[in-house]
Amino acid sequence: MGATSFTMVRAGRVLRERYGRDVPVSVLLAEPTVRAIAARMSGGATPPSGTAETAEATETAGTVGAAGQPRRHEAAPVASPEDGAAPRPAEPVTEDPPRVDFFAAEDRRRFKEGEHGQRPPSGPARPLGGGRPTQGQRRWRASRPTAARRLDVERLGDLLRVLARTGDRADDGALYPSAGDTYAVQVYVLVRDGAVDGLEGGAYYYRPRPHTLEPLGTDADVPVAAHVFYNRPFAARAAAEIHLVGETRGIEPLYGDQAPRYLALEAGHMAQLLMQQQVPSGVAVCPVGDLRQSDLAAALGLGPTHTFLLGMLCAPLEAADDGDPGEPLWTAAPAPAVPRTAEVAVVGMAGRFPGAAGPDALWRLLSEGRSALRPLPPARAAALGWSGPPVVGGFLDPAGPVDLRPLRISPAEADALDPQLRLLLPAVWQCLERAGHTPRSLTEDGGRVGVFVASMWDDHLMTAGDGWERGDAVEVVATRATLPNRLSHAFGWQGPSLAVDTACSSSLTALHLAMNALRAGECDSAVVAGVNLITHRRHLGLLAGLGLLAEPAGKRPGGAYDEAAPGWYVGEAVGALLLRRADTAVRDGDPVHGILETSWSAHAGGTGRFGAPGPEPLTASLRRMLDGAGLDPATVSYVEGAAAGAGLADAAEFAAFAELLADHGRPVPLGTLKPNVGHSEGASGIGQVMKVLLQLRHGRIAPTLLSDLPSPLVDWDDKNLFVPGRPTAWEAVHGPRRAVVNAVGSGGTYGHVVVRDPEGTR
Repeated sequence: MGATSFTMVRAGRVLRERYGRDVPVSVLLAEPTVRAIAARMSGGATPPSGTAETAEATETAGTVGAAGQPRRHEAAPVASPEDGAAPRPAEPVTEDPPRVDFFAAEDRRRFKEGEHGQRPPSGPARPLGGGRPTQGQRRWRASRPTAARRLDVERLGDLLRVLARTGDRADDGALYPSAGDTYAVQVYVLVRDGAVDGLEGGAYYYRPRPHTLEPLGTDADVPVAAHVFYNRPFAARAAAEIHLVGETRGIEPLYGDQAPRYLALEAGHMAQLLMQQQVPSGVAVCPVGDLRQSDLAAALGLGPTHTFLLGMLCAPLEAADDGDPGEPLWTAAPAPAVPRTAEVAVVGMAGRFPGAAGPDALWRLLSEGRSALRPLPPARAAALGWSGPPVVGGFLDPAGPVDLRPLRISPAEADALDPQLRLLLPAVWQCLERAGHTPRSLTEDGGRVGVFVASMWDDHLMTAGDGWERGDAVEVVATRATLPNRLSHAFGWQGPSLAVDTACSSSLTALHLAMNALRAGECDSAVVAGVNLITHRRHLGLLAGLGLLAEPAGKRPGGAYDEAAPGWYVGEAVGALLLRRADTAVRDGDPVHGILETSWSAHAGGTGRFGAPGPEPLTASLRRMLDGAGLDPATVSYVEGAAAGAGLADAAEFAAFAELLADHGRPVPLGTLKPNVGHSEGASGIGQVMKVLLQLRHGRIAPTLLSDLPSPLVDWDDKNLFVPGRPTAWEAVHGPRRAVVNAVGSGGTYGHVVVRDPEGTR
């Protein structure tokens, strides 16, 4: 009856002084009736039905039901030291601040000056550099008062675009983080009649993947009176409202009781993006933390699993706010330039493979389509004490004694070394020689050389254990770290020296780590090596016990993707690559065999059965690698796959590359060298990369030995891939010849590398 906000403030004070009860001014203004006041005086904390909720109620407001009634979530208890949590420093004891009516301006001013939200000072503070934000920076993303003018739908689209997904795939994310990539916060838009040019009034659902608005009803509306009293002037001038609503079904099965917290965090990130987009889009935004939720639920068709999180009132930005917004964010502080996308050159390679004493012999074996697989030689079986089932694989021919005295290793010490190390030392030496380098030439002018060795078996250590059980003294040092460390010591190198074991993807993981070390300046040259030798019967026994060994049905081993003999043929190998940054290699006149453009290492996560993930994680991992390097899958003209012989994993890999290359326009050859030399496990990636480098040198793709009875798990009708059965010319597509080399570890770790033709840099 003509009461003003001042009158209501006085009434609230009188009620508190006489009866000790708080009746917030917002309640008095929203419904100034005896019933509303009586409900509050009787102890009810929730406003009567049909009124706006107070800020106090908003603190615990949760899910909006079909009738708009909020559920409430209890706050999680704070862990105490007795609960196992680390004790926290005691906070200074302070008095609780007095209650303040929002519309009592003087009380509000005194409350703000008290800074009760800050921790009281407890000692000297350390100043920080960087300076404070400017008023221009604050205005860029500050809340803006709305203007009563018409809004254009294109401007509204420019505002909402910051919430769109980056692509149409399920794994494409957004500019804001979401717990578990659930993206369970929905976006709704309410448009006032005649307020947005190009858009009818009513309710819309914003779908972020295609960046579209879907109409929910042209008669849907939230009246201005549904807003909290002090928001009503802004709501009356708004052309549209954006509401962020959590869908608990999209996150609660994963996060349980933590779901409301994560929904609130996600909505906060989204709101920051919308605030930041005001000036670029020309749309003023005013956040709304509360309104009568029954009206919102009715307008948007919300159900009991929906949670109102935040609203935004939108209108055209005032012309005065459009000019000279200033820099919205600080630029990053100067930092040493790290060429994280710098290309890496392979300038040297050496190794031994079954039936091939070096890279040139390996090329002849591959290009002629020959297989070096054979039964385990009787002498080797006797030396191992192997009495299990027949084993077929690729075995290295016995090598004569190796003189390691030039590397300061005596013959007696050499006899005690891990046989894998006795192979690695000369292989690395040959790799340097073929690159035109010596150990000392790589360290001139302070150069550092990193060593990254891939291996996965401890056969030599098991042999020593057998001796110990017989009573012999154990004097060998045979940890996997010994391999790179001994190489670094023998050649006098002081860069990183790492042993890498991610199972069958170890070599490509080692390559990935070496490339990152070169780009980060941790080393100036890198030796990447892989080795796999069978020197203990338990090596074969474990593979046989797990059913991983292929048993050929005929007289000769089957080829790749063999249905009759699933499993892999073991392979022995040693290989080494010398890597340098491409600009350094060109400057020094090194022979460049190929350019490593990018690499990636990742795990499949919890999808599928352990050790047998589906194709989707592999496709996503490959896309991330290519996207991160700015490479289009359409430029890939060859794939060197793992295809080790594990039926499900091989089929999943084939399907992943078929999906990756779906828009290629022509079938891409996918090959594997495993039917030629066997699966050398941790060392296999070195052979795969070397095969690609040899194909680049000769301009031809070697044939892949495909099984006469190919696995039905593979979609052989797919038009995006084919397995080359004969030598073919390697033709470039959309640029230089480019290959993706892939490896899959039995534990789910992927390794990928992109190899490109050196294009005249050799």
